[in-house]
Amino acid sequence: MDEVVAATDAAYVLSVDNNDHRLVGPAMSLGAQYFDADGKFTLPDSDGLRDILTILHGLMEAGKTPADTLLGTGKSQEYFVRGETVMYICGSWKVEEVAAQVGADFDWAIVPNPSGPGGATGVALATWLVADIGTDQPEAVAKVFEYLLEAEVSAEFAARTLTVPAREDLAAAGIDYQTDDEVVAAALNGFAREVPNLQDQAILFDVIGERFFYYAKSNEFLRAYFAGELSLDVALARLQARLEEIKNG
Repeated sequence: MDEVVAATDAAYVLSVDNNDHRLVGPAMSLGAQYFDADGKFTLPDSDGLRDILTILHGLMEAGKTPADTLLGTGKSQEYFVRGETVMYICGSWKVEEVAAQVGADFDWAIVPNPSGPGGATGVALATWLVADIGTDQPEAVAKVFEYLLEAEVSAEFAARTLTVPAREDLAAAGIDYQTDDEVVAAALNGFAREVPNLQDQAILFDVIGERFFYYAKSNEFLRAYFAGELSLDVALARLQARLEEIKNG
C-alpha cells in the first residue's frame, strides 16, 4: 500500500469512518463474534474488533489514515474522491455517488474484502420486503414472494435498481446492470461477488434492533479511544457492559 501511495501521490493508505457498521465487517473478518451461544447480541469475543481498532490507531499515529474520520469530524469519501487516499471502506449504495464525484479524474475499482481468521466478510445492509403475518390473503402474499424470488425476476430487479442481489447464484453469475457507466456496473458486480462470503452474523446484524444502540455507543467509546481519552481496554469494556445491559434488560 505504501508503494501505491508513493506512485499516486496520495496522502493516505486508507480512510474509513468511525460510524455505524463501517468497522463491523473488518472486525468479523478478524474473528470478532457479536452474538453469544444463545443468539444474544453481546459481543462475547471482541478480539477481532480489538485488532482492527489497533490497526487503525497505528495507521492514524503514523499519519497513514486521516484522524478526523476516526474522530467523527471528517468524511472518508471526501478523501477518496479527491484522490487523497488509496483505499476507502464503503458500501454498495455509495457506488453511483462516488462514480459521479470522481468522474474521469482517476480509475478506481471495488476490491475483495480483506481476509482474516473469520474469513472475508462484509456486512449486509438491505431493504426488506416483509409479509404481514396477520394478512387475510396469505396464499396471495406467498405467490407474490415466490414470484419475486424467481431467479429471472430477482436478477432483473437488481439490474434495474442497481442493487446487489441476495441470491448467491445470481451474485456469482454477475448481473447485467442497466447503466451506461461501465465503472458502476463493474463496481456493483464487485460487491455482488462478495455475497457468498457473508458470515451468518453479518446478515443477522442487519435485522436486530439493538444495532442502533451499538452504533451510538461504539461511535462514542471508540471515538474517545482514537482521541486518547480512553484506553482500548476501557473503551471495549464499556461497550460490552452496555450490550450486557440490553441483554439483561
